[in-house]
Parts: sequence; C-alpha cells; structure tokens
Amino acid sequence: MAKIDTIHQQWVATLDAIRDSIVVLDDENLVLRANYAFANLANCPVEKVVGQEIGELLPWLRFKDGNISDVTQTATDGRVFEVRSNPTDTRVLGEVYILEDVSSIHAITQAEQDFNSDSDISLTKTVSTLSRAQDTTDPYTTAHNLRVGEYSKNIALELGLSEGEAQGIYYGAKIHDIGKLSTPSSILNKPGRLTRAEMNLIRMHPETGYSIVKDIEFGWPVHEIILQHHERLDGSGYPFGLKGDEIALAAQIVAVADVVEAMSSHRPYRPSLGIDAALTEIEQGSGKSYNSEIVNATIKVVSKSSSQ
Repeated sequence: MAKIDTIHQQWVATLDAIRDSIVVLDDENLVLRANYAFANLANCPVEKVVGQEIGELLPWLRFKDGNISDVTQTATDGRVFEVRSNPTDTRVLGEVYILEDVSSIHAITQAEQDFNSDSDISLTKTVSTLSRAQDTTDPYTTAHNLRVGEYSKNIALELGLSEGEAQGIYYGAKIHDIGKLSTPSSILNKPGRLTRAEMNLIRMHPETGYSIVKDIEFGWPVHEIILQHHERLDGSGYPFGLKGDEIALAAQIVAVADVVEAMSSHRPYRPSLGIDAALTEIEQGSGKSYNSEIVNATIKVVSKSSSQ
C-alpha cells in the first residue's frame, strides 16, 4: 500500500510540474483530478476544482456529442489552446484531456503571414504580432520590452542617429526577448534565486529568439539586437563572448537600455532597485562592459525624462 501511495504522489507531482493544463473527467464531465496549470487556467484554487463541471470552469470550451472537441479552441482572454484527449478506462481513471497553450505558435505563424503580405506596413505588423506573442507567456517581459524600446529609440536619437535608424532599433528592442517564449513561466516568474540549470536555460533565449526570426528580412538590425543584447564590450557577455566592435551598435544601445529598465522596474523576484542604482551600474561599467558614449546618452535621456 505504501508503494502505491508513493507512486500516486509521484504521479501527482509530475502532473503539477507540467506546463500544459491537464484534467481528468468522469463520464458526466465532472473533474476527478487536475494539475495546477489547469487550476490557474480555470482561475480556481486547485483544491476546489475537483467535482466541478468543466463547462462551468471553462465556459469557452466547445463540445461535441457530450465530449470536449479535439480542436483548437480560443479562451476568453484570447489565448489559443490545442485540445487533445487521451482515452482511458473510465472505471480506473477517467477521460484525460490536455490543453496545450499554443498562442505563441499561432502568433508567430500570423507574423510570418504579415511579413509575406504585400502591405507596405507588413514589417511593422510582423514586429507587433511577435510582440503580442510574448503576452502569452510573461506580462513582465512584455512591459519590459516596450519600455526598453522607448529607451533605445531615445538613446539612438541622443547619439545623433536618424529617425529611421532609431525607429528600427525600437522595433528590434520591442522583441529582443522573443526567445523567452520557450522559457517556462515558472522560471521567468520564480520569486527566489535561480539554480544554475535554470539560469543556463534563460541564457539560451538570445539564440532561441534568433532562430525564431532568422528567416525574416526586417531591413533593420533586429537579428543582431536579439542575438547580441547580452554581449558586453569586454567579452564577459553571452552567448558568444563578443568584444568591442564585434557587437552591433544597435545591440550595444539595447544592452544599456535593457539594464536600466530591468534594474529600475519591479520584478516577481525583487522590488525595483530604482533608477539611481541603474544609472550607477552603467556608469561603473562605462568603457568596460558598456559603450561610454551610449552610457552618457542614456544618462541624458533619463535626465530629460525626469525633468518633464
């Protein structure tokens, strides 16, 4: 009996570790078991999910012949789910359903369609669609990217770049963290210190992001921004340890804007450190980790923004 209890506990723990929503239903569509992801999707405490009718928990679900339809379904909040059933002997377990959040995949597909359209604004639409894809995984990342975009554009203008160049850098900055689509939200929003394995997973996002957009010709240095925004002048950055002029100017601008925004904003794992701490960080790294001209321009941008 003890062995059976142990196996059950391991099974429950495994379900709760899975990012997809998983629910087990009886023949009346009442919940027998659900993992934490499903409870979050239903906006209901996991301990209260059991015994409820799934149609009441997720009123947007479509049914066919009394069962959940195995088709792509759209939730009330706009997220897209691929619904799959896993038939079992209901006398033993129940009907298992997996609801996989494929919102980012659909958004990326839409971005490719936008890019391939004949519209003069197709590239702008592509960036906007990719940016929206990030909404599905981490609202902190989305807001961060938008603010980094604004910082980056203003820094570029302060450096004397043209309006067109600054706008291109803005677009790249808006999706510089697009690679985090593949990072589990449990890691992105983890309140405590990350393990080495979790940190290594996050550090993959520049290359992952590049792989998402590499076939899109933006006409702006978007590829370089996504791939190089964590590189540092002294070679201490990642993923390639590039140095100096090996790093694109646009990526150097976004790198500084990224640090300033990240440090001065609230995160799930810590409160805001404040803009003064952020500026101190880039000043201390000026000429070493960060381009000194970009640091000076950033300080001016922040000063102008504070005085308005």
